[in-house]
Amino acid sequence: MNPTSGCVMISFFIAIVFPSLAAGFSKVIEVTQPSFLVVKRPEAAHFACEYRNAGDAEGLVITLLKHLGNESLRMCASWLTAGYEPFIVKDGIKCQVHPGHNGVNITLWGLQPTDAGLYICKMERIFPPPYIQVMGRGTQLYVVGEFRKLTI
Repeated sequence: MNPTSGCVMISFFIAIVFPSLAAGFSKVIEVTQPSFLVVKRPEAAHFACEYRNAGDAEGLVITLLKHLGNESLRMCASWLTAGYEPFIVKDGIKCQVHPGHNGVNITLWGLQPTDAGLYICKMERIFPPPYIQVMGRGTQLYVVGEFRKLTI
């Protein structure tokens, strides 16, 4: 093999193959969500979880996780594309998932000030393969108790 054929192969890879690979990687699924949310008891909290580049997904699962140190607690989960479960009650907290175009709105009711914390949207593309799991950066939830008027 002469040295110029090696240069030709490298040039071919850089000019033809690499851009094709890079184009495939540029379509990474993304999940975005607001950085914080403030709700007043007893109002509901509405988490907006948006996703991009899900492609031809026929099986999407969205999960709302509460971050607890090194662990995460699953607060709500739903299939978005096939027979999703729209309403769930867990530990006195009610959850409803409203699918939309390129996103979902997850509503939680029954929150207490102790439910404040970091909530993360996780999206899983189950079908068609390959399986892909992506998480948002999280929404810091603040739950404010009822205010009482001071009388003087």
